[in-house]
Amino acid sequence: MSVSDEDIQASAKMAGLRPRSMSNDSAHYFRKRTVLQAFGDLSGLAEIAACSPPSKSERGRFVPLLTEAGFLDADLYIAPYENGALIDVHTDLADAVADRLVALAGVVEIDRTAGERWRVFGELPDQKSADTTFETIRFADSRRRELGARVFRDATEPEGMDWRHARKWDGHALRLGLLPDHRCIIGKGIKPEEVGYHRLLGEAERPLPKQLSRRALPVRVDTYDTVRSHLTGSPLTAADVEIGIMLDHEGVCGVALVSIDPWREAISEGCRIFCAGLPVLISWPTWLSSESEGRVGPASNLI
Repeated sequence: MSVSDEDIQASAKMAGLRPRSMSNDSAHYFRKRTVLQAFGDLSGLAEIAACSPPSKSERGRFVPLLTEAGFLDADLYIAPYENGALIDVHTDLADAVADRLVALAGVVEIDRTAGERWRVFGELPDQKSADTTFETIRFADSRRRELGARVFRDATEPEGMDWRHARKWDGHALRLGLLPDHRCIIGKGIKPEEVGYHRLLGEAERPLPKQLSRRALPVRVDTYDTVRSHLTGSPLTAADVEIGIMLDHEGVCGVALVSIDPWREAISEGCRIFCAGLPVLISWPTWLSSESEGRVGPASNLI
């Protein structure tokens, strides 16, 4: 028996949702992300992250956590809340991140159970979560406006029928040449400037080297072969020379850490590029033109 739209809206109102919210809610639900709640002053986070935490006047901010050696470690989304902040982190990294945060001067306590009270979502620019009477915190993803917004929603809110899978959001990030999650680069010794966070976060105190030797760039896999599932972590090669490594991919789109000079040489010699035996195409996004003299990609000099 089919359910009428009127019945859906009546059920939505009984659950505390405004009319039409259930049928219009298509946000991406990140089931593998959780929320920590920090109490106290988080200003000390700037010493172990690629940028400072959001001020109390901000809705929220993307903050990449760094290792002691200055390499990328974990991606955090932080929103000021009450007398501290809510921190969105991947579930696998939650305990390690909590241990580092609680050691900061000014942090009074870390509530590791806050994920039981909040769900994490991503909204692309053309999406909108349900209008709801439940508490919602929404702020822009500060890496690129095309990524839309990060959203924290009350976990007691009924699950929407049209919530999308988080991996679909990941695919959108990969098409832009951005990392969907730091899990794919932990332990690989990657610096913030190599994935563009020095510019996307607007941190002037972290100057860009005159020449980058590596850069995370979008990659297209020009095949629909099922072996694509094994590409992540595989090297990119040109004439048997390794020029990069696939950090993550979804479908035909991926992001690879590319060594610029070997890539230039491969292009100049007309070599095809492969990953796990499949042909791939590395591109230089037009939004990265500020880091090149023109938009001709690897033939340009990086600032």
